[in-house]
Amino acid sequence: MSFQKIAVITSLVIIIGGVILFIGISPKQESFTKGTTPPIFPPPAVAPFPSSPSSEQRSALVIGNSAYAGDNFLTNPVNDAKALAAVLRQLQFDVIHQTNLNRKQMKAAVHQFSQQLAKKPGVGLFYYSGHGLQYQGVNYLIPIGANQALKAVYDLPDETVTMTYVLSAMKTVENKVNLLILDACRNPPRFVKSWYKGDMIPPGLALPQRTPDASLIAYAAAPGQVALSGEGQANSPYVKSLMKWMLVPNLSVTDALIQVRNEVINATHKMQQPEFSVALNKPFYFNWDADRERKRKAEQTRLARELEAKQTHLDAKAKAQAQAEARLAQEREAFKQQQAKWQAEQQPVAGQQPAVPPSDETAPKPVPSEYRLTVLATPADSQIKIMNIKPRYVPGIALEPGDYEVLVNQAGYIASRQWITIQDQDVTVPVVLEQKSTQFFRDRLQDGSQGPEMVRIAAGSFRMGDLQGEGSSDEKPVHSVSVARFAMGRYEVTVGEFRRFVTATRYKTDAEKENGCYVNKDGSWNYVKDANWHKPYFSQNDNHPVVCVSWNDATAYAAWLSQQTGQTYRLPTEAEWEYAARAGTKTSRYWGNNPDQACRYANVHDNTSKQKNQGFSWTHHKCTDGYAQTAPVGSFKPNAFNLFDILGNVWEWTCSEYEDNYTGKESKCISQKSGSLRALRGGAWNDRPRSVRTASRDRGSHGNRGSNVGLRLARLF
Repeated sequence: MSFQKIAVITSLVIIIGGVILFIGISPKQESFTKGTTPPIFPPPAVAPFPSSPSSEQRSALVIGNSAYAGDNFLTNPVNDAKALAAVLRQLQFDVIHQTNLNRKQMKAAVHQFSQQLAKKPGVGLFYYSGHGLQYQGVNYLIPIGANQALKAVYDLPDETVTMTYVLSAMKTVENKVNLLILDACRNPPRFVKSWYKGDMIPPGLALPQRTPDASLIAYAAAPGQVALSGEGQANSPYVKSLMKWMLVPNLSVTDALIQVRNEVINATHKMQQPEFSVALNKPFYFNWDADRERKRKAEQTRLARELEAKQTHLDAKAKAQAQAEARLAQEREAFKQQQAKWQAEQQPVAGQQPAVPPSDETAPKPVPSEYRLTVLATPADSQIKIMNIKPRYVPGIALEPGDYEVLVNQAGYIASRQWITIQDQDVTVPVVLEQKSTQFFRDRLQDGSQGPEMVRIAAGSFRMGDLQGEGSSDEKPVHSVSVARFAMGRYEVTVGEFRRFVTATRYKTDAEKENGCYVNKDGSWNYVKDANWHKPYFSQNDNHPVVCVSWNDATAYAAWLSQQTGQTYRLPTEAEWEYAARAGTKTSRYWGNNPDQACRYANVHDNTSKQKNQGFSWTHHKCTDGYAQTAPVGSFKPNAFNLFDILGNVWEWTCSEYEDNYTGKESKCISQKSGSLRALRGGAWNDRPRSVRTASRDRGSHGNRGSNVGLRLARLF
């Protein structure tokens, strides 16, 4: 698919002290035949970084002061700051990490942090570990070198940095969340002890009388307590626990700090009791996993429905029991009346002995020969029929012990058919019918509008790979794959659908943020600076497939759609894509093996594109589809699953990592940060016959984009 021999060299870029180091890793040669078809993408000089999965801007300033003179030296603050900074970066914070700062440097770092917050307001986090003290309710953070200038308490404002100073810097911007974490609850430094008297400067820090709005302040220890530094350990007990609970998915910051408090209290045998004060206006989560939360809510809903069904069954059973007891009481009353009548009829004639009537206690109990069956159907007006008997079903129908086939159906619902066994008691059966769904559906967005049209794909198995033996080595080995049920976009995502996402979120694509898009301009393929999804250098309208979108852009769109609908949208795996594209066929294309029939089913490199596109010298399909570049989605015949343009028009991103041959990754989704290459499927408007097959594969890094690459979504059930 590329027209020249390219040496792809993976590069690592490291910036140390303002010096940029480029480190080359394992050159890899990839050979292509000249004059066949253009590459989807050129090899990027430096792979772009993936966008953050979080929609909020996160900034942090982390300071660790250890290098105090003499006996005031602290072991772990520098270690704690380094470890915490790494965790915060993992949690998508833009981190300023500084150690062993004097007062001027500390204030400069706070100023830099404030400027960063102004540029990226959202969530601000300040962490300080080192010496600190309180005086008259004010908390002072002690810089390196302060022991030379601090001679008396009145020197504190001029020689230290107050917590109020930090708070003021953070409040100059409209942050939604401000977090201050102070691990400075140490004993006062020895140089301070020379001039404080009595209880003037107690150990630890002071809690604020009022926590600022939209803020949370956490302390490693309670007022008057000293925070243990974790001598002999890599980190202090507080930071060790804090990092652990920060990483727990979907745990709010307050819940995390409660866990930290309990863990530190136990670890220090109650010598250290962390505290925090809260004035947040919204929940905050260090590690939010939307997919996990959706699954949790879905499980809650399932359990609630299961409980409701069980309760309905118990209620019906109790009702049936009450009815049975009422019938038994009626039968006893009827027996007593019959007994009284019999006694009246058997009054003795003179000289005769009366017959001894049976008593209620001594008479044999009647054994019922029939029991009642009640079917509680939802919807309530469902038709109910017992298939293996002639009598028509009525609620509470009396039946002899045995097995009965019960059919429940209703228009618009999936019929229920089950066998019920009646032995020695009445039976009540709840039946809830599942509503029929059409093959096509659209989920609702939060504004009430409809999402992309989706097609339900039933679960199944198929043979994946180059069945005809005409493809590349990366289409092997041919192997059997099972796919669970899912839904697939009926069409490729259109310009109009992508525009709605961009308008709602103000999202900037990789092409807009970086050096444009890979397009065909003046007969050659290059990255063009101003090319992007709304300017691919050929004419499109809202019904055309969106192009110039990277894997990052595609997954961002899927995440937004998931958030809007409450459902799970993502890119399809390679296995899901090929299963849907084949639609039960075993031929090289879903219409057969003849590539020159493509123009009825797909937009490909044909007579039209050969005539109108300068420089397209590779093999074309011997037919005419009428489009030189992309075609409006749905312009050609669909496959047997009613999917349009699954071959041709644009290459479609998958969520799977590309590998040279199949080893199992084709059935899995790759995370945003792992792997190097993502698999692409389907071929495009500029592709030769060999590339427009259901087994054909290509690849690109997560930041690559081209005017022949788009996307189609999958949705889970």
